[in-house]
Amino acid sequence: MLYKECEDKLLQLMVSRTLSFLSQDMNIKVQDDLSNQNCIKDMSYYAYTSVIELSGKRDGFVMISFTNPLLEAITKVFINGEDFKSESEKEELILSVTQEVINIIISNVLNMLEDNGKGISISIPKSFKGVESFINIKNSIINIEIDSEYGNLSVGVSNDRFILSKNNLKINEVSI
Repeated sequence: MLYKECEDKLLQLMVSRTLSFLSQDMNIKVQDDLSNQNCIKDMSYYAYTSVIELSGKRDGFVMISFTNPLLEAITKVFINGEDFKSESEKEELILSVTQEVINIIISNVLNMLEDNGKGISISIPKSFKGVESFINIKNSIINIEIDSEYGNLSVGVSNDRFILSKNNLKINEVSI
């Protein structure tokens, strides 16, 4: 079902930039014809999820959730196809890449807005593994799924505050 919220400029730009990031920057084949794709008022959570909170002229957050095979393929591009030295290094790199991907995409999207995103502040990216039961979204999130040769990802936008419902979740944040 197509909701009025699916006309959200931020969501449209997030999806557009995510498609170009995967296909052009990462050389990953994606189904870029989203004409049959529905925008839904719920998020599909996969193995890894990244979030950036927004404040100012636009409050809320953007979220991207990746299947494991897709994120591993993206991570391999980031590390020039080298093998992971250990499982712990692999996990650390994958979480870091989720943050880098969402940061690249939202930064590009803000520059695509009419006023170049002036008046919108973004938070430090947060990344999570296996997060669906930990996220509490009071109102709604609008989401579009993107299929690729390696798996799926969900791109979501919400005007709500981002809240974690459990304290024991491992959150990976980049410090500046």
